[in-house]
Amino acid sequence: MEPMHGDVTPYNVNEFRGQQSALGYVHTSISKARDDFQSINENLQNGSSPILAEIDVPFSFVENAKLVMGINNHHVGSYYWARSTGMGAAMEAPGIKVCSNAILEDSNDPLSLLRWEKTGYLDSNSNDGKRSEWVNFVRKGDLVQILPENLENCLMKVIERENNSKHPIDIFGFSAKGRPLGSEPAVCCRYSYNVNK
Repeated sequence: MEPMHGDVTPYNVNEFRGQQSALGYVHTSISKARDDFQSINENLQNGSSPILAEIDVPFSFVENAKLVMGINNHHVGSYYWARSTGMGAAMEAPGIKVCSNAILEDSNDPLSLLRWEKTGYLDSNSNDGKRSEWVNFVRKGDLVQILPENLENCLMKVIERENNSKHPIDIFGFSAKGRPLGSEPAVCCRYSYNVNK
């Protein structure tokens, strides 16, 4: 995992050099897709951003995280698919924010929602070659990647979570060092943590 440098944000990957913090992706699943929120979106007040999806990771783990591309779950057209493979993998999906699902009245789990950063698609779309549009096609059960603002805090919350106390937690490190351009990075280390030890 590539270290960060200075006070740069965790999204300026080219500027990461030697800071104590680390960069890593969290893989999470779509627990509810846009269609599941149709009635809620129709009743939102003017100026409210529609809900695009719910992901199955607690918001407290990934506050201020960014959605990134890089996991293809089903074919959604070559125009979108080609932008999330090879050298385009794990690019930021601009215009989309990760936020709390606390606005849902029937929510008992503090999970996270994907929403447009502004009031809607037209205001949030950055004309970025469709990178901000593929989220319209995710389905329940699809895997997506998010980039936490603070990876260490995210990892510690995973480790401290009560339901992890019975099973060791495996954390894998990946590196593209020595790999051909455009190829996937290789696993370079593995860390196994058991709360009971």
